[in-house]
Amino acid sequence: MSYSDISRFLGSIFLSLLAGFIGSLFAVPSLGWFGQLKMPLFTQPSWLVVFAFLVFYLLLGISLYLIRSQGTTKVEVKKALLLFTIQQLSGILWFVVLFGLRSLPLGSLVATIWWVYLLFTGRSFQRLMSTSKLLIPTYLWVGFVAVLNWTLFFLNR
Repeated sequence: MSYSDISRFLGSIFLSLLAGFIGSLFAVPSLGWFGQLKMPLFTQPSWLVVFAFLVFYLLLGISLYLIRSQGTTKVEVKKALLLFTIQQLSGILWFVVLFGLRSLPLGSLVATIWWVYLLFTGRSFQRLMSTSKLLIPTYLWVGFVAVLNWTLFFLNR
């Protein structure tokens, strides 16, 4: 790996983790509120949630690096990068809406939108190379987040 490859790799990881960090700025102050909600039986312990988000943001960063390595001037790569950006912003918006605004219905809707954009991103990545397989844990996790959000909404109406 050249210096520019290493720099691009670390930059991709950083950008992806940055989205999670920004989201955590909204989540951490609201953990007390979140803990007071009626929870479904399939709610995960907080240590697992933190671990899962860390792993999926790392996988997103690796995927971003692999796609950026395809050449950022190609139209398909630009489209994939745009979808990646939209899904990252959707993830940040989910944290803002659910934890910052403490809105279960809007948080559920945004989580669903985030999951859909993640699927679009994976499909776009798949057209360029097989990096979409790296996103499978993320599809599953964000899908779980969406189901959990909708369940919390119905349990806490």
